Amino acid sequence: MTVGFFAVMTSAIAHADQTAKQEKFCAAITDFNSDVRVVDSIGPSSTVAELRAASDRLMTDAQKVVKTASKIKTPTAKQFHDAANKLHRDVNSLPDNITIDQAKTKVADDIQNVKDAARRLATESGCPEQAPPTNK
Repeated sequence: MTVGFFAVMTSAIAHADQTAKQEKFCAAITDFNSDVRVVDSIGPSSTVAELRAASDRLMTDAQKVVKTASKIKTPTAKQFHDAANKLHRDVNSLPDNITIDQAKTKVADDIQNVKDAARRLATESGCPEQAPPTNK
């Protein structure tokens, strides 16, 4: 009876730990999605500096997503991390003298790749409702 009780308690603790990790992941992906909305809202009156600042915030929250995703052992975290890194690199390499429309055109595929990877990661990690919207 003692062994059975110990096994049940160990299982319950492990489940609670996994649930806490999943909740942290869902909170991180929610913060990331807020950053995605900021990047999406950057318009013609914005500057390349504002786009870079939004990209920096997105990258910071993307790193939190990857960190929390690694704790729930999801294989998609690396794809998400790679997509976020590429977007950040590409935004930071944009010339200062281009328009926002030109800048957003140059990184549009990167933005979409990050959104797609975030959607896959959120679904795989148990909180698909936190995934970025599918519209471009």
